[in-house]
Amino acid sequence: MIVCAGELIVDCFNENGNTVKAAGGAPFNVAAGISLLGGEACFYGAVGDDENGEFMLSEIAKLPFSKTQIDVIKGRHTTYSEVISENGERSFRFHRDGVDYLLSFPSASLLLDKEPSIIHLGSLCLPFPEGRQFVDGVYGYLSSHPNTRLSFDVNYRDSMFPEGEEGKRLFLDVIAHADIVKVTEEELAYLTGEVDVVLGARRLSSTGQLLCVSLGSKGSFFHLDELEGFVPSLRALVPVDTTGAGDSFLSYVLFALDGRELRSFRHEELFDLFERANACGALATQKKGALSSFPRLSEVEGYISRS
Repeated sequence: MIVCAGELIVDCFNENGNTVKAAGGAPFNVAAGISLLGGEACFYGAVGDDENGEFMLSEIAKLPFSKTQIDVIKGRHTTYSEVISENGERSFRFHRDGVDYLLSFPSASLLLDKEPSIIHLGSLCLPFPEGRQFVDGVYGYLSSHPNTRLSFDVNYRDSMFPEGEEGKRLFLDVIAHADIVKVTEEELAYLTGEVDVVLGARRLSSTGQLLCVSLGSKGSFFHLDELEGFVPSLRALVPVDTTGAGDSFLSYVLFALDGRELRSFRHEELFDLFERANACGALATQKKGALSSFPRLSEVEGYISRS
């Protein structure tokens, strides 16, 4: 079982002058992706008691999660973002007067009646004291549950984190506690100062830690102790919307790791795993909005067999 926790965000798109809403937030997308692949995923997050919060709750109810815990914060707004798309690439304008970071470990612990294989955290709570307190609660749980691994997605947004070394420290603290870390090529360079992916991965990762580097249309790179390698993308697909590609990529990685010891993997197994994760990410670019495009396992296997 995988428990994902972090930001819930309503993504707002402009389509022909009309605003179209989609459920979003990186850790929520990852949880949804795992469940749609057929994995056992739970999710914890927070919404406000407003129209967007009601929208989020209705969208969450449509997904095959094993269990959810959603805190509804009275008198507050649900976090939302404006999604700006150009040639399939997207950027976000976040409105941070919402409640996505108001997380409570006692609430999240309601999902931990059974010890999970993995706890996966988003990063957007880190700039806030409430978010850091929540993460500290997760650390406390992990210290007494050594069989549960921590997964972390850096998901850096320059407008949402402190500049310079202060911002880096927020990420590096969680990375130091994590067993599985996902970064983009740009995030890796930001955190290490290395533009070379291999050198950056070796510098950032620690012993026994799986580092997952998403390289967009180029594929991905993995590093786990002495095991490392570039995994190229398969058959090229013309992207419609890249909003959920990285989250879909990570959802497959965690889906495949659930119940497996990292040290049990051989190089060829990791290569195969990341090839399928690349496929999952590519398929998620074929429709507008993250969740509407997330593939099922049969679609991933079909895409690979045709490539």
